[in-house]
Amino acid sequence: MPIPFLNLSLFYLKTKTGELGYIHFQELPAFVYKNNEFIVLEKNKARYFDYKAVDLEIHKTVLKTGEYWVLISDRTHSAIGISASEFIKQFQNVLAGKNFQNSRDLILDCGRTLEQKYGKKVLETSALLAITRKN
Repeated sequence: MPIPFLNLSLFYLKTKTGELGYIHFQELPAFVYKNNEFIVLEKNKARYFDYKAVDLEIHKTVLKTGEYWVLISDRTHSAIGISASEFIKQFQNVLAGKNFQNSRDLILDCGRTLEQKYGKKVLETSALLAITRKN
């Protein structure tokens, strides 16, 4: 669901069964946040630029209660002007040890972190998505 009062793309969703399939179209990998840790998921070997490609590699995962699947757009780290690996390291450090009650809290905290650390301009160009398993 988009958060209407913010001028950026923050979305949080819930899945009933925890099953999730995704296709990777960007440089930054997807993440899973569990046990107060931001874990990088394996990235596709191929990076797709067109959703109509013949053989799309669909990644599948199953979220357990309390786990969050997180996607951060490439334009976020590009606006900051640092490498993807450095951005991931910084984000892992910021989120380590935090305990979120739901995907909305996780996304709002990510948004606050981006604004405090990198400024409003970076926040306004960012797009974040978190998905969790519905209790």
